[in-house]
Amino acid sequence: MNLYLITCAVNHIPHDTMEESLTWVRFLDSENCANFNTFLSSLKDVKKFRILSVEWESEQVDFLDNNYECSNTIH
Repeated sequence: MNLYLITCAVNHIPHDTMEESLTWVRFLDSENCANFNTFLSSLKDVKKFRILSVEWESEQVDFLDNNYECSNTIH
């Protein structure tokens, strides 16, 4: 099974302001994109932001290359 690093850029507007913001999210996923599909589904339940767009890219993980900045905490 191959692992992929998914990088998402979520363009949104918080309800308390009219300024656009951009949030980056990175996570690991499998070939069937289960985590990515769950992430996209959860965005429709967000109430504090108006989501404008989501852009993403996927790259296959090479564990010999340790240059990935990935964590399980949203910063």
